[in-house]
Amino acid sequence: MRGWNQRWLDVIKEVIDLYQPDLLYSDGGLSFASAWDKADASFDDPLFAAGLQAVAHLYNSSAAANGGVNRAVYNQKDRRQEVYRIGILDIERSQEPNIKPEPWQTDTCLGDWFYHVKTEYKKPGHVIEILVDIAGDGWMDSGMRGRCIRHKAVPRVWRRSLSRRY
Repeated sequence: MRGWNQRWLDVIKEVIDLYQPDLLYSDGGLSFASAWDKADASFDDPLFAAGLQAVAHLYNSSAAANGGVNRAVYNQKDRRQEVYRIGILDIERSQEPNIKPEPWQTDTCLGDWFYHVKTEYKKPGHVIEILVDIAGDGWMDSGMRGRCIRHKAVPRVWRRSLSRRY
C-alpha cells in the first residue's frame, strides 16, 4: 500500500475507533480506486486495498459494539454495482430513474451548495416534487450546511421557501 493510502487508512481507523460513527461518507468513490480513476478496476486491484480495509474496519467495529450486528453504513459515489453494494450509493444532485432494490441517497439543496444572498431558490412545488420522487426509494441530504451549521439557523429565505403552501 502506498504511503498516503496507508496514512489515510490509519487516520480513518483511528476515527472509527475513537468515535464509533454510524456513517462513514466519501465525497467520491471508494478510496482510492474510483470510476473516475480506473473504471475497469476490480476489487483485486491494490488501489482498492485501503478503502476496502476502512469499510471492513467500520463494519467489524460496529458489529463488535452491537452484539454482532453491524449498524454502520458507508456512503460513496461510485455507481458500479459491485462497488456501491458494499455500502450506500450517493447520487449527487440527481436520482435514480427506477426503483432500485438497494438503498441509495441523493444530496441536493434549494439553490447553490452554500448560502449566497443572490441565489435563486427552488420553488416549494419543485422541492415537494423532488421529495415525493425520492422519498420511497432513497434518502436526501438537504444541503443545509455551511452558514446554517455555523449559526445554528436556517436562512430566512430558505424558511420562507419551505413554509409556503404547495
